[in-house]
Amino acid sequence: GVDYPMKEVSRRLFCDFWGEAADSPRRHREGIYTAYRFGSTGRRLQVILPDLRFNRTPIMHHDLAGTSYEDWAKSLQAAAVPVPGPYARNPSHEASMLGETQWTWLEEQLQVDADLRIFGSSLQVLADFPGWEAWSNYPRDQARLFAALRRHRAKGLVCISGDTHYAELSMLDVNVPYPLWDLTSSGLTEVWPVLPPNANRIGEAWRDRNFGMIDIDWRDGHALLHLQIFDEGGRLRLSHRLDSRTLQPG
Repeated sequence: GVDYPMKEVSRRLFCDFWGEAADSPRRHREGIYTAYRFGSTGRRLQVILPDLRFNRTPIMHHDLAGTSYEDWAKSLQAAAVPVPGPYARNPSHEASMLGETQWTWLEEQLQVDADLRIFGSSLQVLADFPGWEAWSNYPRDQARLFAALRRHRAKGLVCISGDTHYAELSMLDVNVPYPLWDLTSSGLTEVWPVLPPNANRIGEAWRDRNFGMIDIDWRDGHALLHLQIFDEGGRLRLSHRLDSRTLQPG
């Protein structure tokens, strides 16, 4: 978060590992956020990669009335109900993961001409409410993202996310400019012992090691997307097909 004393060192190590040039903005501005655009007219793909840690205000925790999280989680698990994490929504208007400088940049990115956008979030964008790190912990940021999509008529946005140590597909079609989808894939090496709740989950989650893939089939004036989750043996476990014509502001 914003107060982490080693965040500049972390940024340098990240940029060194990924071979960022010495003059790369990722080495100097408030976060390693960036964006890319590929393709030509009618097939322009934009990839937006925000930084949700560098400027993040502290996470709020649930009041468990003196009970440890471990004991509280065990009681829910024994009752055979989903076990959320210990984090709570932060209702403050000052609470943010991005910070104002990055918000200005993101608003600019949503005005870039693109036919399809992949919003690569380190945290789940649409899950409600897992109780671990997610956009839902910062409801003002989440609402601000939806409002920016609507205001800039940023068509064709699909979210991808990770961090959860399980895979799932989430969808939100209320108070958004068009149905939003979030394909969550993680982790390559670890499996989470319980499945947290998610009111926007579509179908079943895949609770084993996994990786995600998106196939894009460009057609005349639109694209067909195949959102996929594979297990470690390469077998397809979750699948959803999506037409970019459904990702248009009303």
